[in-house]
Amino acid sequence: MLTSDSAIGGNRGSGAVAQPSRIANLPIRELIWPTLLWLSMAVPALLARPPLVSVESPLHGALWWILQNQGDVPYLPTGRGELPPLFTALVLMAWRFFGVEDLWARLLPGLFVLGAIWLTLPLARLLWSDDRDARRFAPLILAGSGGIAAYAAMTLPELPFLLFHVLTLCALANCWRYGQRRAWIFTGVAVGLGTAAAGPTAPLTMLPIAILLPWVAPSAATALRGRWYGGLLLALGIAAGIVAVVYAAVAADIGFSDSWLWRFPSYTPIDRVGAMRPFYWYLVILPLALYPWLWWRVLWRAAIRGRALSAQPAGRFCLLAAASALIVGIAGGSPSFGILPVLPPLAVLAARLLASHAGRAKDFHAAIPGLTALFVCLFFFLLNIVPVAHLNALWQDLFAEDLPLWLGGISLGSGMLLLLGSYALTLLTLQSLQARLLQVALLPVLLSAAVNMEFHLTLHGYFDLEPIAGQIRRLEERGAPVAIVGGYDGAFDFAGRLQHPLIVLPDAPAALSWAEANPQGVVISFFQGGILHLPERPLILENADEYRVAVWSAESVTQTRGEVLAPRF
Repeated sequence: MLTSDSAIGGNRGSGAVAQPSRIANLPIRELIWPTLLWLSMAVPALLARPPLVSVESPLHGALWWILQNQGDVPYLPTGRGELPPLFTALVLMAWRFFGVEDLWARLLPGLFVLGAIWLTLPLARLLWSDDRDARRFAPLILAGSGGIAAYAAMTLPELPFLLFHVLTLCALANCWRYGQRRAWIFTGVAVGLGTAAAGPTAPLTMLPIAILLPWVAPSAATALRGRWYGGLLLALGIAAGIVAVVYAAVAADIGFSDSWLWRFPSYTPIDRVGAMRPFYWYLVILPLALYPWLWWRVLWRAAIRGRALSAQPAGRFCLLAAASALIVGIAGGSPSFGILPVLPPLAVLAARLLASHAGRAKDFHAAIPGLTALFVCLFFFLLNIVPVAHLNALWQDLFAEDLPLWLGGISLGSGMLLLLGSYALTLLTLQSLQARLLQVALLPVLLSAAVNMEFHLTLHGYFDLEPIAGQIRRLEERGAPVAIVGGYDGAFDFAGRLQHPLIVLPDAPAALSWAEANPQGVVISFFQGGILHLPERPLILENADEYRVAVWSAESVTQTRGEVLAPRF
């Protein structure tokens, strides 16, 4: 059995050496705490939070039209690949078996995240077979990260991909350490399923790792580079075959041709229609995704003491995997694709560093991460002390934009929860390293609980589209033509279970012409600002994330010559 990085390639063909690589042999006891952490973030989010308007609702709308066998909906976002077939099939299958509810579309991707957390244990065991603590700590570190807390229960194709990404890393680690041909077959299966689950970005994330491993982290298994790259070609061929089969099977099940899957409009995660996040966005989002571990001095001290570990082949493997995912994510402009795959290899590396160089316990060893939670607490308090109208006026002077509408709904409840929870964590004096890791991992859980509490108490009405979408559905059932002015990404379609796509009008003049031609119709518009200066009273007025949404009669639009469709009042 291999016990160190110096013995990477020995006896790679024997069954005894392959024994540590069996991923199915998962110690259940070591996964209890990571699972509980995920449950404590995902379940409250599913119960308290409606689908996010600008992130999940358009994707739900796209899936809704597929379920209705209407693939050509003109206003769905386009421009970056297709809606991945495996992800589509899984959600539609859940809807057919359990009912058409957003709960299943949000829970299913979260279960893949839980699977990815579990798989960091065998990944750590493959890289450091002699370090039992590293494989115990890795799932705990990943489950207690800010990135997992943010995406614990969200409808995104990147979440199923995360599981297959870690599975691919496990397979590549097996190839890299033992050089077994069957590991290349396993790699091809993982890459193929990841591509079918999340689209063509998946293989782009994995290819740099496999190509550069023989040069960045050489091992006995990579010494014969012709054999290594031959195995890589075999894996890519298997992956391509799996993708073709899955695409064809899903197309046949949904009732469209194969070509439809390649041209179906896609949803760009996190970003609005056609937008791509700039490079500097990652400078903000990455530290939040790595919270609280990036701010934990114990980990920094362990990294300094164990800096030679990062230069060893297994450490380079982790750094290469993280760098590859980040570069591909930045190039593609998708924060979730750029951030989520970074977390598992960094969690495994951090687990190894802490297992080797954690140092002795202190009274409260997480002061800086704890201060971050207190800073968020003070932010909640500030919003209840200073009138949001004053803050909005200052914000307009600085940036010529309005603050999000929902900021006015923040209550004191979440602030008090953060204050009391942070104080309770500071009282704990824990000796074992695993207990201290759990103490730090509870900080993202605390922040997640505060956000979920706010949704339950006050914010639900700002993000829940079902009231206005249901009224749009009733207008549709009465035969009234329904149009929407400006950019529209399908957010109301699933929430209202609409039977026909809305008519999208590009601007106010086009909406005025349409209203004159359809006197029995209604026009939906989004606007910011107050409601005291509205020129007319709308038929329906509700909130939608950072905007207000109004439904105007065609008569109101024509009488005011389109003035009611202004973007701000």
